[in-house]
Amino acid sequence: MNEERDRFGFPNKQAEVLEVIKTLEGIDYSDETGMDKVKGLALSVYNSVDDYANGSEPTIEQIAEFTIAMHKNISFRDFVMGLPNDVDIDYVGEWVAFMGAVTPKEYAAPIVTIFAALLYEHEQPTEAQHHLEYAQELDPSYSLAQLLKRVFEANWTPEAFIDMRKKLHPKIKEAIGI
Repeated sequence: MNEERDRFGFPNKQAEVLEVIKTLEGIDYSDETGMDKVKGLALSVYNSVDDYANGSEPTIEQIAEFTIAMHKNISFRDFVMGLPNDVDIDYVGEWVAFMGAVTPKEYAAPIVTIFAALLYEHEQPTEAQHHLEYAQELDPSYSLAQLLKRVFEANWTPEAFIDMRKKLHPKIKEAIGI
């Protein structure tokens, strides 16, 4: 069965993902049970990135869970942003690009902002700026996009940004419990 794909080759799954996200809206990712869920999702992201690198796309349910967790839990979002500490940045970039393409727009600001940060680290400032502007269009008040905009305006070097990520990621993992 051939599924419909967009002009970049990504599957058109936003409507399906949105339906599953609606069933997850009530999950509280800040209490003890929610943080256990965040830990499990963080661990499953590693497998998802590896699977994607080997040609297997995340399921609709995985996309929805990762999306809503990034949207509701800053530690999970920051964990995803720090993945290049643990996984090849090219694999992470491909996975994040896929996630951004299949995430419904109303939930996409976190993943689009993370993609902008990865592009910045990859010394692709024009593309990074483009994605950051898109994230700000999606959610003008999104705090990570505002922070990244200040990083860009301050002309941080990609190396300084990478150093910051390398220092923060172990702390994020510890906070999540992995």
